[in-house]
Amino acid sequence: MHGLELSDPAVTPGALVTASGSGCPPGAGVALSVEGVRAGETRADGAGAFEAPVSPVVADVGRHQVSAECGPILTAPLDIVLVSQATGSTATSVVIVFFLLIGLLIYRRRLLTPQSYRAQPQSDLEQPQSDLGERS
Repeated sequence: MHGLELSDPAVTPGALVTASGSGCPPGAGVALSVEGVRAGETRADGAGAFEAPVSPVVADVGRHQVSAECGPILTAPLDIVLVSQATGSTATSVVIVFFLLIGLLIYRRRLLTPQSYRAQPQSDLEQPQSDLGERS
C-alpha cells in the first residue's frame, strides 16, 4: 500500500502530528509540508517507508493538505480545530449561580423570620430602674 497516513486526523493549532507513509524510492529524502509550507523532513528506509513528526505551525483552523514529497507526492488531509473553552466558562457560571442561591437563601430566611419578638420587651433587666441610687 502506498500513501500517507497521519497519527491524528484532527489537531489543535501548533500541535505535532506524526506522518507515516510508503511508496518512496529506498533511501530517498522526504520533504513534509502543510499547504506548501515546510513542516518536517526525514529519509525513507530500504523499503521506501518513512515516519516523521509534522509541525503545522503556519496552518489556520480548518482543513489542510499535508504532503510528503520523495519523488512521488503523497497527500493526506489534516483538520486543525479549536478546543472549546466551555469548561472554564461553565465553572465560572456554576460559581456565580452558587453564590446567588446562597444569597437568596439568606435573604429568604430574613424575610420569613417572625418579627413579633421586636415589639415585646425582652426582659425586666432592660427597663431602667429608678432605685439604683438608693441604698439601704
